[in-house]
Amino acid sequence: MKRGLIALLLMFVGISEAIQTRVQYVRYVEEKVNNAIFAHRVDIIDGVAQDRWLINGQKVSAEEYEEALLDSEKEERREERRRVEALKRREEEAEAQHQVFIHDARKDIARKRLELVIKNVESELLKVKEPKLEPYLVFDRQTVASADLFNQLQIDSLPEAKRLIALGHDVQEEDLSRTADQLEAFGPRLRDMFRLTVKQAINQCDDTRLLKELLEIVS
Repeated sequence: MKRGLIALLLMFVGISEAIQTRVQYVRYVEEKVNNAIFAHRVDIIDGVAQDRWLINGQKVSAEEYEEALLDSEKEERREERRRVEALKRREEEAEAQHQVFIHDARKDIARKRLELVIKNVESELLKVKEPKLEPYLVFDRQTVASADLFNQLQIDSLPEAKRLIALGHDVQEEDLSRTADQLEAFGPRLRDMFRLTVKQAINQCDDTRLLKELLEIVS
């Protein structure tokens, strides 16, 4: 019994040594290209190399492997170029949309500013145009220099500003801003003109009823 166990052990050792000397080296390389798995296995058996070429687990020839690998690499590069180009196009479109937003926003801001300037100038103009003050209007270089400039403001400048507002998106931001700049100075000038006119009315008026009305005008 003991002799039989020794014989079996010797037989197993011999088989193991034979296997170890037969298969000496194995190399396995795998890569994924364009969603396909390419594998190359090399077995060194008794000093002789044996190659196996596989695509998605299917054995192929070396020529088929090489051709399919090159085609997949080309397609992968094409797909990468398409991906990069699509990303670039999206970035360009996003930038273009942002520029449109900025352009429209700036125009809206300029339009809103002009609307507020018109409102302020008209408010100050309404005070100066009080009929009871008309005989006492004071034109001065520090306020409104002349009656012609005063009339031009009402006949030309304000209507032109309102026309620009009515154009909507067909107007240029520069035109809105320039008109707002020109009109804006009239707000404080008209306010000063009103004060000078009221003072002149007080100094020149000798009608108690009119003076009483002036109290209401300046309140």
